[in-house]
Formats: sequence, C-alpha cells, structure tokens
Amino acid sequence: MIRKIFGALTVLLAFCVGGAGIWLAFSNVDAEPVLLEAPEAARNQALGMMDAVCSAEYAAAAQVLYGQPDLGMDRLPGDVVARLFYEAYTQSLEYTVVRDCYATSGGVALDVRVTARNIDALLPKLRQQAEALLTQRVKDAEDVSQVYYENGEYRKTLVEEVLHTAAASVLQQENTTRSIDLTLECVYENGQWWILPSDTLLDVIGCRLGQ
Repeated sequence: MIRKIFGALTVLLAFCVGGAGIWLAFSNVDAEPVLLEAPEAARNQALGMMDAVCSAEYAAAAQVLYGQPDLGMDRLPGDVVARLFYEAYTQSLEYTVVRDCYATSGGVALDVRVTARNIDALLPKLRQQAEALLTQRVKDAEDVSQVYYENGEYRKTLVEEVLHTAAASVLQQENTTRSIDLTLECVYENGQWWILPSDTLLDVIGCRLGQ
C-alpha cells in the first residue's frame, strides 16, 4: 500500500527535485521502469542504514527508515544467556551488494545479501549441552540440597549457571551462518530518500535471521 501511495509522487519528484536521477517515463507505460542515472543519495542512504545495522547503531538506522519506527534495539535482553546469543548475532552481521540501484514503480531499490550467525541452529545444541551438564552436576553433587529445592525443583542459580556454561561452549564451538537476500526499497519524500521498513528487514534487525 505504501508503494502505491508514493508511486506517482516519487516519479513526479524525480523530475522536479535535483539529485533524484533521470527517469525514462515515456513510450510504453506498462514497461518496467528504467533508471538511466543511479541516484547516489538513495544508494548512500540505503548503505548507510545497513552499515548502522551491522554496527548495532539502531537509533541511526531508524532515522532513515520511513516513519522512523522505534526499533527498541537499545534494550539488551535481561537474560544472560539470551544476551550472549544476541551479542553473537549482532557482532556477526555483515552484508554485500548483489544488485545496485534500479528503478521500481515506487522509487529506487537495491539488493543486498545479509549474513549472520544462525542462532536458531544453535538452540538444539544448547539444550543438549545444558542437559548433559545438568545431569553431570546432579551426579557429582555431594548434597542434593545443592541441586534441588525442597519441592524437588532444580535450584535457579544452578540452572542459570549450567545454561550460561552451555551457551558459551556452543558459541565457541559452532559458527554456523545463514544468508538472506534483502531488497532495500527507497522512496523520496520531504527532500530526502527513505528506506521502507519491510518485514524481512525488520526480521534481520530483530535477530531473526536464523528462522
């Protein structure tokens, strides 16, 4: 819907505003849009946003996303194990351009390939190691009160320690990555280019590349 709303507006602005590029808008109106001159401002905006994402500078990334959404990425997970995996994911993020600027019905786009650690692939290994460690701790315990509460449940401190140890071990041993192709769509409004926050882009930012 957003692309439809800004489609006609963007084409008009491309002719009227300097730096928006030169568009081939004649002959067959049903033909695929052709971009004769790549608008460097759009490209720089898109790549600058990706650089910010890969550097975990989410406030800067949000400033060039259309609508400037609150990504909520300035709040680290409170759980220690979740934080370990989150930091491993964000520190591994990188991208390459696979198709440079091209015209779309709503503006300009370019395609990038994003690569990061596949966190989802690590979760089964985390569970296996945690279970093995917990079993060993129970076996080695000289006093069951060090392992269980009176109601028979595992002590929270023990579980947290085991999970942290298992997570650190898995992250050190496994470095599985996954790549996803992402189209960055740019629209021109109020004198600048904006990147549309697609679901795929938000998934990448939201540490869900492994899904």
